[in-house]
Amino acid sequence: MVSKIASVEALAEGWVVAEKVEVTPKDVQPGQTIHIRAFFRNQASWLPAYAVIKLKLDGVVIYDEWYIFGSGETYTLDYDYVLPTSISSGMAHRVEALEQEQLTVPYFDFTVTAPPSPGYRNVSFS
Repeated sequence: MVSKIASVEALAEGWVVAEKVEVTPKDVQPGQTIHIRAFFRNQASWLPAYAVIKLKLDGVVIYDEWYIFGSGETYTLDYDYVLPTSISSGMAHRVEALEQEQLTVPYFDFTVTAPPSPGYRNVSFS
């Protein structure tokens, strides 16, 4: 009789944290693209972790994916997002990075400026 030994790899949920989020450019107009970079880390130095990582814009999820982190592994998420043309201008907006629905999440505020009004411009050439 042959004995088989099954190996089980444990996955810890809730051990992954979002450490930082950056948005470029900081000043943008409706309809333009922002680049979001978020940094995540598995806090467990000995156990892999399964995580659903998310980005939110003003509280609304704009991106989510699941990812399996190795023990102590870090992950950088790079994401380009086109702002809706209907987004409010003249005020700050917030991008948050989180794993699942954490209570404390890193965030980044950026400003949406109104596009220049249509019309004629004076241009001089010399």
